[in-house]
Amino acid sequence: METPSGLLNAIGLQGVGIRAFVRDILPRMAKHDTALLVNVCGDTVDEYAEVARVCDGAPGIAGLEVNISCPNVKKGGMAFGATRA
Repeated sequence: METPSGLLNAIGLQGVGIRAFVRDILPRMAKHDTALLVNVCGDTVDEYAEVARVCDGAPGIAGLEVNISCPNVKKGGMAFGATRA
């Protein structure tokens, strides 16, 4: 969806993986004059931390969006950030 400030993407969690993104895609993004936010997702806390670690200091990344509210499609739609009492 196009907005006055950019694009909103709501098509899922597809991606090439964070290492391939930083190695192959991020350098091509440098030609665009825009702030780049990376959506951090994973199945475990360790995976979230690894994605954030790989992004730390990568040139051109303005910030991280931590995706904890998207339902985990492999675990029955349960939100990652939910705690059941």
